[in-house]
Amino acid sequence: MHENDDNPQEDPLDVAISPICNDLLEGVSYHKYLGVVITSTLNWGTQSEEVKKKVNRILGVLQRNLSPCSSTIKECAYFSLARPLAEYATTAWSPHTSIQRRAARFVQQDYRRISSVTETLDKLGLKYLKDRRDRKDLELFYKIHYNLVDIGFPAEISPGSQRTRGHDLRYRQPACAVNAYKYSFFPRTIRAWNSLEIVAVKASNLTVFKAELTK
Repeated sequence: MHENDDNPQEDPLDVAISPICNDLLEGVSYHKYLGVVITSTLNWGTQSEEVKKKVNRILGVLQRNLSPCSSTIKECAYFSLARPLAEYATTAWSPHTSIQRRAARFVQQDYRRISSVTETLDKLGLKYLKDRRDRKDLELFYKIHYNLVDIGFPAEISPGSQRTRGHDLRYRQPACAVNAYKYSFFPRTIRAWNSLEIVAVKASNLTVFKAELTK
């Protein structure tokens, strides 16, 4: 069975893989677990599209009901009702969407073709979703590095060579032949972590680390 199965492009695999309580389990190409669509290929396109549809529906409701309201109220509604959906579990699936741009137009009530969405984002002080995801990735990596969470590094993740350029808390970049692994949390975040300044990676606590990231 598929929860909220609305993607006609991915058909279930007709393979019985294991009996449980005398019932055969059906092999599937994708399944939703804890609100995240996991595919057999670890491609996050289905999850990304589902999130975009969900957030766009919310933005549509806000546009219809908050049209006469001030930009402050619209911004608050977006932060409270739409953006959390776009950022849910992004450490795992790292989406690439254009939701933030539509939100900027909604807050400013400016849908003119000649308008610059980039300027609107800057004017509103809205961070791009990708920038926010990158920061969240680094914050979790910092917690793992300093044992602030009960998550360990995989066996293939090890400290980098001291002969390479950069700070002395670098990690060796794992070899990635498959995009599903290349763009997963550890490989993609190690690249960002290794490029940070030494004052950031050696921050005394998470609050200081977050402050360094904003620089």
